[in-house]
Amino acid sequence: MPYIFQRYWSVKEGNPRGNGLGLYICQGIITAHDGRLWAESSVDSGSVFSFRLPMHEGQDVIGEATFLKQSGTTHRLAQSISSKLERQQLEDRLTRAGLLNELNHRVKNTLATVQAIASLTVNSSASLESFRKSFDARLFALSQAHDALARAEWISTELVDLIEQLQAVNAGAHKISFTGNPVTLEPRVSLTLSMVMHELMANAVQHGALSSAAGQVTVISTLDAGHNPPTLKIEWSETGGPPIAASTVKGFGFRLIRRSIERELKGKADIQFASTGIIWSMLIPWPDKPEGSL
Repeated sequence: MPYIFQRYWSVKEGNPRGNGLGLYICQGIITAHDGRLWAESSVDSGSVFSFRLPMHEGQDVIGEATFLKQSGTTHRLAQSISSKLERQQLEDRLTRAGLLNELNHRVKNTLATVQAIASLTVNSSASLESFRKSFDARLFALSQAHDALARAEWISTELVDLIEQLQAVNAGAHKISFTGNPVTLEPRVSLTLSMVMHELMANAVQHGALSSAAGQVTVISTLDAGHNPPTLKIEWSETGGPPIAASTVKGFGFRLIRRSIERELKGKADIQFASTGIIWSMLIPWPDKPEGSL
């Protein structure tokens, strides 16, 4: 009931040929005469449409002049409504065209990302089964990033949201903490960092701190607006795990992390093999006014 006077709204099952304009036009006519139109409905009893118009308080005049005057007013009102409908239909078409272009752009970007993941994964897989396992995990990480952006209507997401996704892996069995500046990520950066975080997590679980019950990971974000240009520093620090050799981690994940930060985000990624565990430092150029969409 709240929507029946909106344009283009109709109950398709009961009126498959309707275009949802009848009640909208009726309401426009009555409102233009300072009146009110409303509806009341109850189950199994039907609906009652009522309207109220102000009473004419001037002298009653009957004749051709009055009829022509009223007809002219009605004609101008109809023209006004028709003009508004045409403008709205044009705006709707332009909106749909914009949405389709944006959807096409995002689909192409996603397919390009999937293609790159498949290509790099197959080059680092020893068997079909290892390829399937790694590829599935990376696609799942990509889908989680898309879900987070969809919940925010593809405007932005928070860095802490990406960390919380990691904390939920394996029912929260791994110790991952986040500290530092809260950071809002535009969609392009969010998707890239989501894949990076997935690779860091996979390496930590397989070789690093999270392969040990005592191990833990701390993620620290620092937004330096005073730097020229402004930068976002993200540090992934592992402690409590087994000693790690450089050759152990320089596989596909290592290459993907470096490629994502340096090529996709135009930043810099460094790794340290400290006695306490691996430390990844990532510096990303940060715009003064991050974009709201892809």
